[in-house]
Amino acid sequence: MRGDALLFFSLLVLSDAMPSGKIGVNYGRLGNNLPSAGQSIESLRAMKAGSVKLYDANPEILRLLAGTDIRVSIMVPNYEIINIATNQTSANKWVEDNVLAYHPETMIRTILVGNEVLSYCSDEGKRMWNHLVPAMRRIKISLRAQDIHLDFHSIRLSIAETGWPSAGDTGDTGASIYNAATYNRNLVTKMTGRPPIGTPARPGLFIPAFIFSLYDENQKTGPGTERHWGLLHANGTSIYQIDLTGKRASSEYEPLPATHNDMPYGGKSWCVAAPDVNLTELEGALTFACSQGNGTCEALTPGKECYEPLSVIWHASFAFSSYWAKFRSQGASCYFNGLAVQTTSDPSESA
Repeated sequence: MRGDALLFFSLLVLSDAMPSGKIGVNYGRLGNNLPSAGQSIESLRAMKAGSVKLYDANPEILRLLAGTDIRVSIMVPNYEIINIATNQTSANKWVEDNVLAYHPETMIRTILVGNEVLSYCSDEGKRMWNHLVPAMRRIKISLRAQDIHLDFHSIRLSIAETGWPSAGDTGDTGASIYNAATYNRNLVTKMTGRPPIGTPARPGLFIPAFIFSLYDENQKTGPGTERHWGLLHANGTSIYQIDLTGKRASSEYEPLPATHNDMPYGGKSWCVAAPDVNLTELEGALTFACSQGNGTCEALTPGKECYEPLSVIWHASFAFSSYWAKFRSQGASCYFNGLAVQTTSDPSESA
């Protein structure tokens, strides 16, 4: 989840489509250690989530949601936007395969077109920008052809993603269990209040909202916070207590661990090889870091000051730190597909 991201959506209003009054949860699946779809749906039901937002229209998940009272948001993936925008037949096929095949047994209530579209600034990404609204229009035409109408008189404000990370890298100020629990508990209390609070312009309006996200996802790229937005660990256990119905008083929760990173970290940090990683994969990441130029690995050449000790782990740790230091300002992160971690201990002292 990126704070500057914009998410465009078209709202599908079907029979019995009024909001449930319950908070929703984003169900991302960028992890190689997550519970099955069936277990995940059971977790959502046990947590009493009122709705779930998917980042695609996964057939298995949509089938498993059939017959439940969970309202569902599905998404047109970014890679399909241009094709749908330029071809009504493709839009019709998408609606047929991903809406009609499951509705009404699965309570599909929202179609989202694209994810963080305006965050992609490459030439190909900018090309997608120009096709975003046309894709939405073609999906709308397809829905109308199936007698599924958008009710423009009652389109509501909807919060597609909000939340707080429970952990992060050394410099990720404020990322803690205490802050995440406090934010999300207060969010639930506010958004499920009776009567609804609404907004100054629309008092009393229920605002559907989705907490990001169900799980910590270990394959998300970027800073450490990207992998720690979950309500649940990858094994399905709670990271902190939260009642999504909003009925539990704050005094009824167990005390939270104190937070120690609410002020910016002023010390040094290094990017090093993570423990117990696959050495073959580590060699590949080392090669990548050293291939980026700018003298990243010059000190690792034979005869130079950091050539010894001669080990893949040492060379990778040096290369990762050097790469991170040189390219952080351009968006580089200490991740390397999960092969790197941050440390506040100078790795050269243990070399």
